[in-house]
Amino acid sequence: MVKNAHPFRDLKLGNEKTIKRALRSEDIARLQNMPIENDEQLSFFRDLFLFSFYAQGMPPIDLVHLKHKDIRHKMICYNRHKTGQSVCVKLERCMQEIISRYYKKNKEYVFPVLEHYQYASFLTCYNRELKRLGAMICSEIPLSSYVARHSWASIAYANNISLGVISSALGHTNPITTLTYINEIDNELLAKANRKVLKTILRRPLHKR
Repeated sequence: MVKNAHPFRDLKLGNEKTIKRALRSEDIARLQNMPIENDEQLSFFRDLFLFSFYAQGMPPIDLVHLKHKDIRHKMICYNRHKTGQSVCVKLERCMQEIISRYYKKNKEYVFPVLEHYQYASFLTCYNRELKRLGAMICSEIPLSSYVARHSWASIAYANNISLGVISSALGHTNPITTLTYINEIDNELLAKANRKVLKTILRRPLHKR
């Protein structure tokens, strides 16, 4: 007699889809333009989130530890805490505006986080306030510290930036890792891709919808 008719019932095969955590470009625009009155902390956390997005999805731990010496000749160059991988980002005006808001002479770090928080307590507070921001822009995706990173990757991919370039921008050593950051390709994009392929082999024009 077989004692267990389903011996593999609890076996995880590892092929479950990763939960996607990316905003659309219009969500980022809403977050940029949303007025926040008389809430200095919430404004600060919004700036951190937007800076993370602007800087090719800079991870929160690298954002917090970013130093002024990492910015030279209009470039931000840092080594990721997680992997040690070097990442360089061109300093754009939108990033400089945020940096300037929090600049204080003789301060080592770009953003005044570690002088007020331990990293773990900061991350808890940051994620709590980001959820508030997400509710304020009516986001279907709960905002968290890593949503900026996933959003940059997904929006870049939707704008035909290659997986290899996105992988380098994120500081990934393996492009396969990058795929977990990218939202499922929109069905309309798939339809356009298929139409493009078929046009190369079919002489008569395809019916336009």
